Amino acid sequence: MFQPVSSKVDFPKIEENILGKIKPFHLGGSRISKGVFFDTSNGPIVINSGTKILPFNYLAGPLYIGSNCQVNEHSSLKHSCIGNTCKVGGEIEATIFQG
Repeated sequence: MFQPVSSKVDFPKIEENILGKIKPFHLGGSRISKGVFFDTSNGPIVINSGTKILPFNYLAGPLYIGSNCQVNEHSSLKHSCIGNTCKVGGEIEATIFQG
């Protein structure tokens, strides 16, 4: 399994925005804006390096977001796999994007 990286990562304190027992895994260099809600009650959320998650998003696991991606504002991503270098937004569920 991936281990969370805690050193020098722009990742705000999100403990109050997590539903479920699993904390989201993020690799170094990911940028998570305030106002992002994580639902890990059905599976883990993995966010790779260089990815930007903009404000006011709902992310539900199992969810994988590849490196150098961008999730636009006011989006809902559920049970999906987003490949590297993808820019996504809107409502996405049970989908695979190849980067």
